[in-house]
Amino acid sequence: MKLGQKAVARPETLVALSDKGKNKVAGAVMTGRIQYIHPEMRFVTIEFECRGGRIRESFPPEEVRVV
Repeated sequence: MKLGQKAVARPETLVALSDKGKNKVAGAVMTGRIQYIHPEMRFVTIEFECRGGRIRESFPPEEVRVV
């Protein structure tokens, strides 16, 4: 896992932003780029490109799959 690599994860931010989960995109697995890796691998921050702009969310490393 390295900075800038493509990674796949399931962001929860889109579920919170959608209208009570009615949005079909909410809860979907998305591809983004790794922006930050905690020095002790406690979490990884991924940036996703969405219609409204970019969002960043942090995940435990075991929830992230590098593509």
